[in-house]
Amino acid sequence: MKWLILTDNNDLEIQCKNFLTGSNKKDKVISASLTIESLKANKKSLSELAACILFANDEKEISASLGAGLSTVFGFCAAQNVPVITNIKLIYQDLLFGKDIGIACKNADDLINNLTKKYNKISD
Repeated sequence: MKWLILTDNNDLEIQCKNFLTGSNKKDKVISASLTIESLKANKKSLSELAACILFANDEKEISASLGAGLSTVFGFCAAQNVPVITNIKLIYQDLLFGKDIGIACKNADDLINNLTKKYNKISD
């Protein structure tokens, strides 16, 4: 399985990577910062994803262009039925697909809890 992690929280990134690679040695993790440049650099990987994690320390700091890019990634994931674990309301409150593939979390600890609880279902 290939996972994409886009976050501005280094500790969370490390925790997620450790969990994923510890759960299945075959899992591949692409992780990058939560920026437009990272979205552009990883857009070719979107078609290969099994799941995606999007996390922002402060959602209010997300620029309009980054928000649009994240919405595009979410739409692509929705079209491919790829689950997205996120604390970004712009994503999980999406009226079209938010409840279908968006897995909402409140903070970094909640994201890790959701990841560990839902990992087996996602990996199926």
